[in-house]
Amino acid sequence: MKRAQDGFTLTELLVSMLILGIIVVSVLSAQLFQLGMNTRNEQITQAGVAAQRVMDGVRSTDPAAMPLSGSSQPVTVNVSGRAYKVTLTYCSPGTYCTKNARFIQVDVTVDNKNIFSVANVLTSVGSGIVSAGVSP
Repeated sequence: MKRAQDGFTLTELLVSMLILGIIVVSVLSAQLFQLGMNTRNEQITQAGVAAQRVMDGVRSTDPAAMPLSGSSQPVTVNVSGRAYKVTLTYCSPGTYCTKNARFIQVDVTVDNKNIFSVANVLTSVGSGIVSAGVSP
């Protein structure tokens, strides 16, 4: 007489291990993707901070004293231990530049990749300087 044995067969164990492995690989893949996206978003946010730091210095300059064309030399700005190169381009559309106003495009690069851009129009009104952000 044969006795019934409790437990799983080797085939059942192998199939369940295969299913578990597929689930673990899927979860790890999603985690790695999210980690990459988080790092990219952190870089973009820090690039915005670098651009803001440079523009804060530019805002104290009278727009009439700024160039009517061309680009500045890249300025290296460190944010949270990462170096960003910030370049200012003056009056690229041309129509925004007048005697007392300058269009300024700010480009931020890291590892020779442009990761952030913003544009401003700086205007001198009386004795004050007015800044208006515009979409590039």
